[in-house]
Amino acid sequence: MRRTKLILLVLVALGAIAAGYGLWEYNRGLSDAGAEEPVARIEASALLQEFSADEAAANARFNGKAVQVTGIVKEVTAPAAGPTTVSLETGDPLSLVICESDDGRAAQLKAGNKVTLKGFCAGYNLDVLLQRCVIVE
Repeated sequence: MRRTKLILLVLVALGAIAAGYGLWEYNRGLSDAGAEEPVARIEASALLQEFSADEAAANARFNGKAVQVTGIVKEVTAPAAGPTTVSLETGDPLSLVICESDDGRAAQLKAGNKVTLKGFCAGYNLDVLLQRCVIVE
């Protein structure tokens, strides 16, 4: 009987620890691109070229990692809900580097401005997508 209580107590303690860790992970949130050291500082056209030339190698190098990209703003879309989308020209009429940002300053960018953004690369599907971007001063 005493051994059963001890096992039950250990199981309850392990369950409480697991629940606490799960709650902590759930509330942790996403890391900020501004605090991350980028794996590359690159022009928008060069980033697109890397993905166009060898998508598998570019995925291995950039996906899920912070990338600092510089380019000319082609378009800014700031919906009422959701992140602002900043599209950067690449020299290819069919492809852009698209940066999603919750940074309020991104909505104030204008077409034709040169800007440097840092965000986490989310892959390539004719356009290169960076998420959680911040404007680099």
